[in-house]
Amino acid sequence: ARPKRRAPAFLALISALALLTLALGQETPIPIEEGQEPFAMEVLVEGLESPWEVTYGPDDWLWVTERQGARITRVNPADGTTAVAVEIDDDVHIGPQHEGVLGMALHPELLQGTGNDFVYVAYTYNVGSAHEIDRRMKIRRYTWDEEAQQLIEPVDILTDLDAWDDH
Repeated sequence: ARPKRRAPAFLALISALALLTLALGQETPIPIEEGQEPFAMEVLVEGLESPWEVTYGPDDWLWVTERQGARITRVNPADGTTAVAVEIDDDVHIGPQHEGVLGMALHPELLQGTGNDFVYVAYTYNVGSAHEIDRRMKIRRYTWDEEAQQLIEPVDILTDLDAWDDH
């Protein structure tokens, strides 16, 4: 049985918007239609390095890739507590634009007791030199270790995909 969510999906969206607002350094006006209840938006967490992908996990935490931080961080939307799930420090290429730790996908059976506790992440890396950058993209799978509360056992699924420094 899938654990019940303690908060509706729109709260995850609001939390994600708050994270992105913090990253962009500007306020995001949220229109209130007639008859809707107004709400207050507050900063949930500070100090994330270029949050990129934000997704609600089955543990009711937000899972966030930090593009320039080269890590995946979990954020408790109830109180803003953070926990680094993994630091990807082996070969991430972090550039000025859209490079670094980018996309992420949580296996649909993550934390369901099926043994499929996988998290997939896409990031850029350099096969060239520091002076002649040759960007590539990699898709890597990690396994969630419940006891350690960490992503472990990295397995490269796809490597050497063409990448660029912009969209």
